[in-house]
Amino acid sequence: MNLVKNHFIKSTVILSSALMFTGCQANSNHSALTDLFFSSYNHLCEAETLSVNGTIRLSDLSSDLYIAFNQSPVEVAITTDLPEDQQIEFYICDGKTYLNFFGTKSQSLAANIGIEDSSDFHLPNPFLNLNRKERDAIFESITKEDEENVYTYTIRPVMMEKLIDDYGAANIERAVIKTKIVNEQFQSINLEVKGGLEIGNSTSPIDLSLSLDPIQVDEPVDIHFPADLTTWYEG
Repeated sequence: MNLVKNHFIKSTVILSSALMFTGCQANSNHSALTDLFFSSYNHLCEAETLSVNGTIRLSDLSSDLYIAFNQSPVEVAITTDLPEDQQIEFYICDGKTYLNFFGTKSQSLAANIGIEDSSDFHLPNPFLNLNRKERDAIFESITKEDEENVYTYTIRPVMMEKLIDDYGAANIERAVIKTKIVNEQFQSINLEVKGGLEIGNSTSPIDLSLSLDPIQVDEPVDIHFPADLTTWYEG
């Protein structure tokens, strides 16, 4: 009887230790892949130049997308290929911002949004003040795909809801990022978000997909601005 009891206790200890060790490995791997994501994002924010081609779809409305910037001098372009009455374009050059929103064109001083010619321009980084626990909590799961350097990051719905809306109106069912990362540099990013947004007594569906591929960092970028920028309304 004692032999059976001792064997049971020994087996239980071994099994418990194995489970604990597996759990530690899983947590360690999760943290390592989380670090990989945010290190890559930090490098993106530190870029001197950036050029991105992609597509964006919101419900049944889709468009090609182009994003580019030079840090010195500060030049930015964000453009879509939507019809003229739905077009969205945003530029920064010569110390001014230019916006074409659904055919209404305007310009203003870049200083009005905190961008000076003498200052460095970088992508915003809202994750700098997060500690490890907070960063780890963003992703529900992370998997490395069979394809080399491709990862799938499943975002916790509650985290995506906070990002979309601070007032609790968003109800996210699924948010997933699939990305290729090489040497802590994003090569491509694909984001899919599904859910709903409560507006008054009704709910508007959220069905968003964003594909950025390729992402080119710190390579020469030649931004072509519209010839009629100076005629855009000065606000």
